[in-house]
Amino acid sequence: MPLIEGNNIEYLANLFADRNVFFFHACQLRDFRTYFQLGGIPSRNLMVLKSANFTQFETDKADKENEVWNLVFGNLWDYGSTFANKMWGENSAPVPNPFGPITLKCEPNILNESNNVSVCLRSAGGIAFNREGEGLSIDDIPRIFYCLNCEDEYKESWLKYSDDLKKEFQINTPNTLNPELSCQTPNELLSADRIIQILVDDIQVNGTPLIHTVKEIVRDFQFDIPVYNRFYHKEFGETRKGILSNLISCASEGLRTFDEIYKHKLCEEPTKEWMGKVNNCGNKYQFDRYLNYLINGTLNEKNTPNNNIKSI
Repeated sequence: MPLIEGNNIEYLANLFADRNVFFFHACQLRDFRTYFQLGGIPSRNLMVLKSANFTQFETDKADKENEVWNLVFGNLWDYGSTFANKMWGENSAPVPNPFGPITLKCEPNILNESNNVSVCLRSAGGIAFNREGEGLSIDDIPRIFYCLNCEDEYKESWLKYSDDLKKEFQINTPNTLNPELSCQTPNELLSADRIIQILVDDIQVNGTPLIHTVKEIVRDFQFDIPVYNRFYHKEFGETRKGILSNLISCASEGLRTFDEIYKHKLCEEPTKEWMGKVNNCGNKYQFDRYLNYLINGTLNEKNTPNNNIKSI
């Protein structure tokens, strides 16, 4: 399918605005500080060119091979909310967003800064990903929603779940499908001026609430963006925050993988029960990815900015 370009980008942004859908991007603390130094959400290539600090991802090699290293990515769904405040299955449970405990919620018109946009149903880090070939046409974008003229207003922003996307687009795969946006921009950056809210996981880093550090960075760079701890489930929220705290305690003792934590005496019963559900879903690899990125990008991040970003 062709990339979304020209007037179709504005149409896409307006469609998302009408559906009350936003552009979400999650990151680690290290990357967040770099973003505000650069003035927005950058491509990973730009951070390399600027000699900036950022968290290494397992998919970096694939992103280069798939020729998406110079793009800016986002989602239409706040994936951190799934762990925090959605109902879990009796025998299954999600992992927090591996890409980071800080989620930037942006106006959909942030897309208007792009030369072209691609909306794909699988991750750009996948094997043999082809951005142009796998992108949805502008006419197909409405098909990712459950309804367009919804009788109930609260359903307007409902994006189809993975199984329904597979049926809609006749895709036969065991993998989860979710709409992912990739944007090619003139300067490999989407402006921080379009960020309307920052949601932070309720965790502490070296004894300091992460939200305090995030607010300091926003204030230091003179942006007026509201920062909130994300909302947690009314009934189970305290348990879920306790799980995150327990994981951080385990990480501080050098435990870095699912197996190391699950078998250790530091692993509390609610954490072990949740991990069992994660394992039932076949998501141990996502757990390890989440903890690896969190340790390297947030828990080990020092409160000192990188002032050596290059001009190019």
